[in-house]
Amino acid sequence: MEHDNNRFLSVTVFLLATNEVNSLRDTVVQILDKCCWDDIERIVIVLKDSACASAAVAVELSETFDKVEAYVQTAKSLHYLMKELADMAQQGSHFLIMSSDGEMDTNSLAQLIEQAKLKPQAIICASKWMKGSTVHGYRTIHEICSRCANSTVSLISGVKGKDICSLFQIYPISVYRRTAFSKPHDLYYEWILLPVKNGAAYYEIPTVFNKRTEGRSNCTWRFLFELGFGYVRHAIRIRFKNT
Repeated sequence: MEHDNNRFLSVTVFLLATNEVNSLRDTVVQILDKCCWDDIERIVIVLKDSACASAAVAVELSETFDKVEAYVQTAKSLHYLMKELADMAQQGSHFLIMSSDGEMDTNSLAQLIEQAKLKPQAIICASKWMKGSTVHGYRTIHEICSRCANSTVSLISGVKGKDICSLFQIYPISVYRRTAFSKPHDLYYEWILLPVKNGAAYYEIPTVFNKRTEGRSNCTWRFLFELGFGYVRHAIRIRFKNT
C-alpha cells in the first residue's frame, strides 16, 4: 500500500536488536497478538550485525511469521541509522522505531496506532514522563538527567512534551518526506524539532516503562550525555534558524 497523507493505512515497525533473545521473541509475538493484523505493514528486526545474539531468533521469527523480516543495518551509529530506517519505510502510512528489550510497552504500540487513526498527520509519542505513565526500574540519576534534558529542549524549542528525546513515536511517512532535514548525522536531533517548527502536530500518550531484564544496554553514560547535550545544542540552532 502506498502512503496516504490523510489517513492511517498501516505502520512499519522497526525493532532494534543486538543481544536480545527471549525478549525479542516475546516482543514480536505480543505485537502480532495485541495489534490488528491489517494495521501492521511489516515488522523489521534490525540487527547490529549478522553474528549478534539476536540474529538466529530474527531468522526464526521471519520464517514463522509472514510479516516479520530480518535486516542487518549498514549504519555504524544511531544517528545514521535513523535515516537508513526512515528511508526504508516505503509502504503504508506510518513507521515506528522501538527496542526489543521489553522496555517499550507493546500495549502502547496498539494505543499509538489508534491515536494515529484519529490524527494521521501527527507525530505521537508514548511518553514515560507524562502524567499517567508508570516507570519500573529506571535509576533515579537516569530519570533526573532525562527529565532535565527533555525539559530544557522543550523550553528552548517550544515543543510541548515531557519525552521529546524518546524514540518511541509513531511517525507519518509523509511528514518525514516533506521535511527538509539537514545532514544525516543531525537527523536524530531534528526528528521532532524541525517538523514541529514547520507546523507538524506533536502529541504524547502515557505508557508503561519496564527496565530490561535481558542483555546489556548499548547506551553508555558517555553516549547519553552526548545525545543530551547534542539535543540541547540543536534545539537552540533550530529555534533561532530562519524557517
